Amino acid sequence: MLKLAYVGGLGMMAGPAATHLNQGGAVNVLRVQDRGTRGGSRDQYRADWKTHGAELVPSLDALVGQGDLDGVVVCAGKNGDDIQIISELTQRLKAVSTKRSFILHLSTVSPDFAEAAFQFCTGQHVDYINYPLTGGPLGALLGGADPKGMLILASGDEPIYQRLLPMLQRLGHPKYFGPSPSAGAVTKLIGHHMVFNGLNGIATAAAIHADCFNQGKLGGEAQSDYLSFLNGGAGG
Repeated sequence: MLKLAYVGGLGMMAGPAATHLNQGGAVNVLRVQDRGTRGGSRDQYRADWKTHGAELVPSLDALVGQGDLDGVVVCAGKNGDDIQIISELTQRLKAVSTKRSFILHLSTVSPDFAEAAFQFCTGQHVDYINYPLTGGPLGALLGGADPKGMLILASGDEPIYQRLLPMLQRLGHPKYFGPSPSAGAVTKLIGHHMVFNGLNGIATAAAIHADCFNQGKLGGEAQSDYLSFLNGGAGG
């Protein structure tokens, strides 16, 4: 059984893991960082992690402990915000671990960040893998038992992926994209282009329709009917 700790375990994307991982013996989460922020769903996730058996700790030092972890899961930021977390965790894991440990980074970061983090961690004898998530808070809540659960975009060291697969399948729907440390991040980037360029096109279509057919008004039944009709053609 894998022994893990979580950074970001009280957030909307990682918090539901407390419940999903209670459904069998895939992993044992020993500790979860709790910086004391209140509100939202955090109190429920605190209770869920305690039910799982995890200890809530305030610092990364306490989180890493004294070498009893196989790895640390990080799901805390986007686009390089996690650089200090990854750096500190790597050095602490190297200092206390008696075996080679890993950092499973679930945050959305750039491909360059994933490559740089891989090189840095490897130099410190810690394995780094970046598996971005997509599907939003609802997808995270539904988990791997539901077809609409979140996607997990995995890449990097394949033996680590196979080792983590039973856990990943509880959290969502994982797919492995090859040995490149940045392949998951590239896949997430492709998804962003598909989503946000599509939204840009929809917004432009709505604006043109409002200007030409709807007396300058955005929204309403007439616009909805118009765009729904077009959705059946190439514009869909």
